[in-house]
Amino acid sequence: KMLSSVRRREEKGLFLNNYLNLCQLQGLCPITSMHAHRARVSNTSLQLKVDRLQPHEWEPLFQSLKDNDSLEALSIYSDWFSSHRKAEKQHSLMSKKKKGKSKHSYTNHGILAPHLLHQPPFHKQSAVRDLCMALKSFLSNNKNVRHLELRGIPISPQSLRLLADGIVESSLEYLKVSDALIDDEGIRVLCDGVQVCKSLRVLSLQRNVFSSRGLRYVLDVLRSQSALRNASAWEESLRDRVPNMTTYRGIMALDLSFNQHLGDESVQEIYDALLDNFWLLSLSLRCCELTDACAQQLLALLTRNSTILECDLSNNHFSEYVMESTQKCVAFNKGETLSRPGDEFQHAAQAHWQSMEEDLSLVDKMATIRANRRKEQTRIGQHRQEFVTFENLSTKLQENHLQRKMKNVKEKGNSSDDVANDGKSQPRLRNINHRQYTKTRDKKKKNSRKGKGKNRRQKVENVEEDIADDADVDEEETMNQFKSILEQRIMEAFENELQGQKEEDSDAGLDDDGDGDGD
Repeated sequence: KMLSSVRRREEKGLFLNNYLNLCQLQGLCPITSMHAHRARVSNTSLQLKVDRLQPHEWEPLFQSLKDNDSLEALSIYSDWFSSHRKAEKQHSLMSKKKKGKSKHSYTNHGILAPHLLHQPPFHKQSAVRDLCMALKSFLSNNKNVRHLELRGIPISPQSLRLLADGIVESSLEYLKVSDALIDDEGIRVLCDGVQVCKSLRVLSLQRNVFSSRGLRYVLDVLRSQSALRNASAWEESLRDRVPNMTTYRGIMALDLSFNQHLGDESVQEIYDALLDNFWLLSLSLRCCELTDACAQQLLALLTRNSTILECDLSNNHFSEYVMESTQKCVAFNKGETLSRPGDEFQHAAQAHWQSMEEDLSLVDKMATIRANRRKEQTRIGQHRQEFVTFENLSTKLQENHLQRKMKNVKEKGNSSDDVANDGKSQPRLRNINHRQYTKTRDKKKKNSRKGKGKNRRQKVENVEEDIADDADVDEEETMNQFKSILEQRIMEAFENELQGQKEEDSDAGLDDDGDGDGD
């Protein structure tokens, strides 16, 4: 009797035997006899597709999971999301091929199977909640389970709370919750249980909808586990003891692939969390909408943290240079190469500067050419300023000359009026002749001044061009030459004006006194 009771307990603990007995009692067809479920069931593992599973069929399944303590690996998945993505892709390829834009081959023309047209009944929140309640008791009772995978099943934060409570007391080493529509709040709930589970080695959160805010909760788990392992390693290293690094439990591989809501903002969070973390060995960021804007931080992380042995950055918007640099960094961390990528660039830069320093003659020539160009620019600027001052002086001389002429004319007019009053001459006829003469004389002066001004400007411009062309002449010599030429031009202009004034006075019949009597 004792042996029979022990055998019954052992048979009850075996998953396959317990499940077949429950199906026989309820008069149901087991999933192993239906090819549609693609079930792979044994006493140590269970792999099940739930797209065609009906509500009356999962009751014995959940009951056998609660009472089981022999399963080591459990995988429950749904292909509804993935089939719809594949159909959309095939449909887009087909439309492009009709337009002649694509030459890719397609298999199913974007047509879905009949059972995939509508959402499976297992995707309802009631069914998912029953599954999480069964998994909670399964993980807390079964100490042999090491592998748990939930793929393609949408899980709400309330259901994730039940799953997290079961993970706390479990002995899992591999946890994969992918394509489950987990948002930031769901990640926070799940990380509460993952942080306490010390046996977990691999965490995969592929193809979810959380952002960089939800990523912070995952990185906080890595920080806390790293701090605990560092403290325990330091404690074991006291008294000259060598700690065994393989005995410390914690997450060593993190998979965040196909989370397209992360973007470049999440790389800064990853850099801050993993810079001093020497326990994470593998990091996957495939298809996370990363660009070259965050490539510098990723390369800095891989060069400073030498414990990351695998880093997957494929299917992102990186250039070939970034991908080659990441491969070189990972190869250096693995010990396949003896030089970092940064060292190669540093050596190349040093060689470049050494070659530049060796060719000192070229550097001196460039310096002299630049100095000559600066001198030419300063000379031309000074010449222009002095030309402006020369024009101002010429205008002032013209104004003074006009003032003197007007003064002479006024004095001459006053003297003629005095003579007319004495009755010695005819004042009216003399005044008329004098006015006509002054008008014609002023016109001649204006025409002569215009011609002289143009000639002066042209001469100064010619002098300026000659000085600008002669770039080898020293600055002081050119300035002295220009000043001497300028003074000479001013003196010539002044002498010409005096000579013109004398000629005008002689034409008018006036002597030095301005009265025309010769005294």
